[in-house]
Amino acid sequence: MERSKSQRKNDHSSTISMRRLSIIFFVVLTSLISNGQSKKELLRLGSEAYTQQDFTKTSEHLGKYIQKDDGNPEAFFMFGVALSRMNQRNEALTSFTKALNLRTDYHQAYKERGKLMAIAGNLTAALSDFDAAIALQPNYIDAHFNRGQTHLGMKNYRAAAQDFGFVASLNPADIEAQLQHGKSLFFLSDHQGAMRAYNKVIELDSEHALAYKERGKLKAILGDYYGSNRDFTKAIDRDDSFTDAYFNRAMSSFNLNEFEECISDLNKVIERSPEDAEAFYFKGQSHFKLGQKPEACRALSQAGEMGKFEAYDLIKNYCK
Repeated sequence: MERSKSQRKNDHSSTISMRRLSIIFFVVLTSLISNGQSKKELLRLGSEAYTQQDFTKTSEHLGKYIQKDDGNPEAFFMFGVALSRMNQRNEALTSFTKALNLRTDYHQAYKERGKLMAIAGNLTAALSDFDAAIALQPNYIDAHFNRGQTHLGMKNYRAAAQDFGFVASLNPADIEAQLQHGKSLFFLSDHQGAMRAYNKVIELDSEHALAYKERGKLKAILGDYYGSNRDFTKAIDRDDSFTDAYFNRAMSSFNLNEFEECISDLNKVIERSPEDAEAFYFKGQSHFKLGQKPEACRALSQAGEMGKFEAYDLIKNYCK
């Protein structure tokens, strides 16, 4: 039976509609598959860049990834680390917080967020994050070290010494932990413990300028001015930027009655810090010891002008 023109037209329209639906379905399916592959690829690329410490690419890939998937705590963590290393600290802080919201036992995220809090000067919040990281991982060396730094900044010297001591016990070759342990013990007046720590640093690295400087300060307090003078000299030979090492060596020379050496070092201090009243004060006294009255009185007058009023007592007695 011959089909009517109307039937043929309906069949044609139906065929076109089916084709359109097929095309639309294909486009939607392709888009979904493409988006899924794209998300997976972004995560892969971001993770590889993170492993290679290419933080610019890490932030680029993972920034796009988390726009598609905001439920991956590891992605937020890596993204936060990348932003932190790029000094985008506020954004990094937000990323670490999102990671912790998704995974409350993420000890690395607590540690990294704590570091950012410490940099921002929020030491109480930093301490809280480091405590949380250590509660989750008691032997977490990085968290102990950073908590020690925070305690040191808060002048909680005993707590700082405990954290640095713990790190040093687990890793005796950790130079920075040994040094900070020594500083903490120094503030606690545990001179013997501080000396052991500084000696260990120098044993591990004989070129460590800061360790010589800190040990020199300790020796000066113990009255070993010859020893402190040697250590300050070693510090200066290794790092000439330590202005306080010049000043402390000058004080050791002063106590050894080596006044010319004292003046030489104080001149170096004054050259770098023209408003250092203490330097002018002891320079004046050293000139007096050498019988150089005019130079002494000038230096003491400058010290007095800068607020070192003890200088005026010497001026009254000697500058007449």
